[in-house]
Amino acid sequence: KSVKASLVSSKTWYDDDADVPVPAPLIAAIEDFARKSAEKEERSPEVVTTRTLSSFVEFRGGYVAGFDMGEWGGAMMWFPPSGEAKVLARSNTHAVAVDREVAYGAHGLAHMFSTSGSITRYEWRESMFQPEHWGSPALTFPAPIEAIHVRNGEITAVMNGTPVFVSSSGVATYRDNARGGLRVQRGRRLAIDAAGRAWIGGVDQIGVWEKSSDPSNGTLFMPVGCRPRDWDQDN
Repeated sequence: KSVKASLVSSKTWYDDDADVPVPAPLIAAIEDFARKSAEKEERSPEVVTTRTLSSFVEFRGGYVAGFDMGEWGGAMMWFPPSGEAKVLARSNTHAVAVDREVAYGAHGLAHMFSTSGSITRYEWRESMFQPEHWGSPALTFPAPIEAIHVRNGEITAVMNGTPVFVSSSGVATYRDNARGGLRVQRGRRLAIDAAGRAWIGGVDQIGVWEKSSDPSNGTLFMPVGCRPRDWDQDN
């Protein structure tokens, strides 16, 4: 969804892939949090900035936002319409989503010889997001989760340019890298169509996978002049 908002006149921030302008209220909330954290001599200002903002979703007048600073860390934050901001997760966050009053975070880092990923979720209870587990604090994966889409509690995500399907009970299905199969190079954009198929966009490539199929098997397209960043995630 495009966000219509007035921006600071001399500054404009964009998501690296989607070119979605960041709403002025969110910019102000981030800068306020960084300033207050700096006064407390905390490390958060380095990680939570408008430059490291990776994703955001409006919710109940506030914003759920993700931040990614590579090897230096990241965070998943809740910025309420008034009051203090809350750190939901202290890890590199590539994307966030909200479905049925539950917030989800896509996390992970690939650096040097280490690579890992996870999906976390937080349920809206007592006017605040509270950790909600599938039996453990987070679902973990062997590589970073780059994008996430949630519909009726069922998750579709992107890892290594291929889809990850997670049921509402937390059972994950994804491709084992050792088995090969198609993958979208630098696949970081995700859309789900009406039939539930996962479309992943990358560099001059688009891949599509049936939700019920083996994630190792998809169909790969290489259209001329494709711009997957222009997709509407829900259509």
